[in-house]
Amino acid sequence: MSRKLILLNLMLAALLAAAGWQIRERWADAWKRAEDARKVRVRTPPTPEVGKFEGVPPVQAASYAEVASKMLFSRDRNPTVVIEEAPVVEDPVPPFPVAYGVLAFGDTTTAFLSEKAGSPQKGYRVNDQVGPFKLASLSQEEIILEWKDKRFVKAIAELKPKADEPPPAEAPSTDPARKVNEGTGTVIIDHPQTKEKEIAELQKKESGGNPWVNVGGTNHACAPGDTNPAGTVMNGYRKVTRPSMFGQSCFWEPVR
Repeated sequence: MSRKLILLNLMLAALLAAAGWQIRERWADAWKRAEDARKVRVRTPPTPEVGKFEGVPPVQAASYAEVASKMLFSRDRNPTVVIEEAPVVEDPVPPFPVAYGVLAFGDTTTAFLSEKAGSPQKGYRVNDQVGPFKLASLSQEEIILEWKDKRFVKAIAELKPKADEPPPAEAPSTDPARKVNEGTGTVIIDHPQTKEKEIAELQKKESGGNPWVNVGGTNHACAPGDTNPAGTVMNGYRKVTRPSMFGQSCFWEPVR
């Protein structure tokens, strides 16, 4: 038993000796590194060059002119004279034409206007020039006029002549067969003979002198008063008459 204790003590002594040797070696190495570090010579960097110092310029009164001109408590704080431009004055809108009525027949609408109060009355259609205005659009209730890129929408009743305005140089027709709708100004033809005559003249004008009425289809309806016999060929169309339940039908068809 004593032998084992002796061996254990020897082993512990050997471990202590090895630990002590390792500690000494590390201490010696650290000491050597410290000595080497103390022996290293650090080079001093060169002193940077200092530029020439510029003195502060003397104070000048002119340098404070902006401060003086913007001082709130000074009456002449804004010496700059502002020249205001004169406002652009637009040309006044010329007087609107005077409306005496509207005649609507099929797809064609004609307005009876005078350029101004007292001037002659004429019939105008869309895109016609009425004095300084251009007739851009027309209906039985309103009219649209253009002047210098400006559009004016006016009701027909609004453009009717006032009570104190002079009558037009060429007054409207005094035919008792003609009546004017007071609400819209549309011309209404009451007398049968006058109605047929005016319709025939208007249809002849619209069709370019041809004896038919363009109803929007391939075939054209015969115009009132057309006395050409059936089979007549005119401007690429042939007159055709056929019996129907409502009587004799008449139309012009394209010649194939």
